[in-house]
Amino acid sequence: MGEIDFVLHAGDYLRDSMRLSRVLTIPVIGVAGNCDTLHHPTEEIIELGGQRFFIAHGHHHGVKADTSGIIHAARRHRVDVAIYGHTHVPALFVQYGILFLNPGSTSAGRKGTTSSCAILTIEDTRVDAAFLTLKNAK
Repeated sequence: MGEIDFVLHAGDYLRDSMRLSRVLTIPVIGVAGNCDTLHHPTEEIIELGGQRFFIAHGHHHGVKADTSGIIHAARRHRVDVAIYGHTHVPALFVQYGILFLNPGSTSAGRKGTTSSCAILTIEDTRVDAAFLTLKNAK
């Protein structure tokens, strides 16, 4: 991934983010997913680089059916960026001025997708995202 300033983990196997936080010297922020047994928040709102982020696994927002629930939650929280998971399918779109990102899955892409993650770049008031395809992720 190159040099990064923080890791955001959108849930499922939250223990992975906890392990990363012990070995990396950068902040690691994670939320619990539907496969996590840990008692941990399923949503977080944080500020990074002057941008407000909403991080949710997405299972409570029905993201497997459509994105209307996550869009509504992001608007309600008045964020600039919403990151979600659950579908294991990468997605990137802008709606109501909010950047929505699903980085996919680092281990089990679905619907014909490969394992992936995403890199966010924050510069001034602009947030850009790029997907990374992971090889031999399993």
